[in-house]
Amino acid sequence: MKKTLVAGTLGLLLPAIALAGEYNLTVDRVEIDTGEFVKQGVGYNGKSPGPVLRFKEGEEVSINVTNNLDEMTSIHWHGLILPFEQDGVPGISFPGIKPGETFTWESSSQMLRKTAS
Repeated sequence: MKKTLVAGTLGLLLPAIALAGEYNLTVDRVEIDTGEFVKQGVGYNGKSPGPVLRFKEGEEVSINVTNNLDEMTSIHWHGLILPFEQDGVPGISFPGIKPGETFTWESSSQMLRKTAS
């Protein structure tokens, strides 16, 4: 009985463990309701604020950010020390993420790459 329970639990956890180092984010128009007013804004994965990404220093992580806006955007990574070319203002310190484009940051190579959606 114990072996079956442990095997079943591990079976449920393995997909989560395998994907722990990859995060998929979308940049979207969202409605922000503060309780005092409602405004259109920018959110991540359809929400504002967006999700918290948790990983440890040295862990290999891949973060895919797809821009669903009609304009160029960027991500400022709180808690990650990155070269300025990967973090900042589109067109100034960061090339930006064009509409429909996906930006991928990988910790193992400390490099960015862009792929079409």
